[in-house]
Amino acid sequence: MTAPGRAPRDWLLATTAGYLPTGAPDALLTPDHLALMAVLAVWEWHGPGAPTPESIADRQALRDALDRISINGDTRAEYAARLRLAAKGAVL
Repeated sequence: MTAPGRAPRDWLLATTAGYLPTGAPDALLTPDHLALMAVLAVWEWHGPGAPTPESIADRQALRDALDRISINGDTRAEYAARLRLAAKGAVL
């Protein structure tokens, strides 16, 4: 996408959710896989170039949001469903 400015939080959550189940939806989600998918979501908005103040802030905001949604042994697909709910404003 490579858009200027900050990415909306709901967009970051929904985009991360879209990446999570790709390839192995029934695999258990690991913190490392979640972190990688979050980076991809930020890159989709800002592009994969050198970090900007906006991309750094979005990455931190997304990390903070994901830290509040425990993995709890979820599969990638289960966690993605929870992220989609959070993106719509549901309190998890």
